[in-house]
Amino acid sequence: MNHPQPFLMYENNEKCDPECAVGQLLRDLFNRLDREGVVYAVLRNYTTLPDKPGRDLDILTNDYEKFHKILRQLAEQHHYYLKIFRRYASLVKFQLIRLWPEDYKVVEIDVGWDIQWKGLPLISNYILNNNRLWRKEFYTLQPGPEAAISLIKGLIGGAVQERYKPEIMEMIRMDKDGFLRALAPVFGITLASELAEMSLRSEWDRVDALAPQLRRQAVIRALRHRAMPQIGRWAAFLWWNLWKFFRPSGLFVVLIGPDGSGKSTISAGLQKCLSPLFQGGKCFHAHFKNLPTLRDLARILGYKVVPEAHKNEPVLAKLSQDGPRLGRIHSLIMLLYYTLDYLLGYPLIIRSRGQGELIIFDRYFYDYLIQSSLSLPYWLLNLMMRLIPKPDMVVYLKNRPEVILSRKPELTRQELERQGGLCAQLISRLPQGKVVETTGTAGETTAKVAQILVAKICGQK
Repeated sequence: MNHPQPFLMYENNEKCDPECAVGQLLRDLFNRLDREGVVYAVLRNYTTLPDKPGRDLDILTNDYEKFHKILRQLAEQHHYYLKIFRRYASLVKFQLIRLWPEDYKVVEIDVGWDIQWKGLPLISNYILNNNRLWRKEFYTLQPGPEAAISLIKGLIGGAVQERYKPEIMEMIRMDKDGFLRALAPVFGITLASELAEMSLRSEWDRVDALAPQLRRQAVIRALRHRAMPQIGRWAAFLWWNLWKFFRPSGLFVVLIGPDGSGKSTISAGLQKCLSPLFQGGKCFHAHFKNLPTLRDLARILGYKVVPEAHKNEPVLAKLSQDGPRLGRIHSLIMLLYYTLDYLLGYPLIIRSRGQGELIIFDRYFYDYLIQSSLSLPYWLLNLMMRLIPKPDMVVYLKNRPEVILSRKPELTRQELERQGGLCAQLISRLPQGKVVETTGTAGETTAKVAQILVAKICGQK
């Protein structure tokens, strides 16, 4: 096979914008892979490559270890942080992250070396041998095999995405023989032909109806031909699905600060700003809500509750030093009850972090130390704090009392200074704590916090 000519480096690479930098990194990657004999093919969404890679790339290779080594070297050379977001039995999801002065850039690269679904082989890994197509700067698969992969992965995994259906039809029309060659070894020529004809006629409901039969056929063939290797693949699939909980790719963040410091606003902004780095997210306020609030519990049990005008929980609400304080028994009941709610939040935190989600609390257990409504010693609050889920990062949103008073005139300067002092003491004791001045707009503050969290993800202090 003829080797393409090396790509030219951009001049002044350090001064180019994020899109330009990513494009050059991908050019170097494709060039190095070919020069070092690593067989690969880009799957789907490659029409704008390498200049505009979008959010993610799917790449199939016959030598993952060498691919990983080259990608790691180039990431370091181009000043990108390379993060393994998730590891599967036959696929690794990489994130290339680069911090810029006012922003960050992330590109996700899924590198696979086998086409599987939950440990079941779907398409033989010989597919790369004689089915690649050179597209000026990188390799893709020929239309038939690429259509087979797009169709079968979507179909067996749930459903074929609408945006890929016209492409699949066109590719089968261009290379039907290649489509059949790719699917016949696992599903048989008869079933592969049915899929081709139904797809060409745009009979997608009938195609979707074949999914259970395709799964059964894949299981039967795998066990009939090579039972022991298949059991090993299932074991590997189970192992890597458990491993994600020991090496989580998600992040658990807590925002603290006096009332009016903008915790809820910044929380919502972070969910949107950081969405490219995570597989979804969750926002919480005050507690996990595994248990009903004490007010709701009292109503359920038939007790008289305070009037509607005073319904807010005294602990994690708008309180002042001169406001009502609870008695010791009431305080102890409230502390133990909500501590139980936090303890019940452990499974949710473990699952969400393992699945790569962003979890944000705009009020957390630390508010028991900051607010003044509980008649309990600090040593008891500190003891309970040792038991609850520990955040990966705690951010103190700091601002001048006069600025907060302009937003929350019902508070007092004395109370805001007291809460700010306690926040400063608390954040100084937390190794994962950071202070962010909120003197700018909400958008500017969100950007500051996002920069800190991206640096945390990239392993920076």
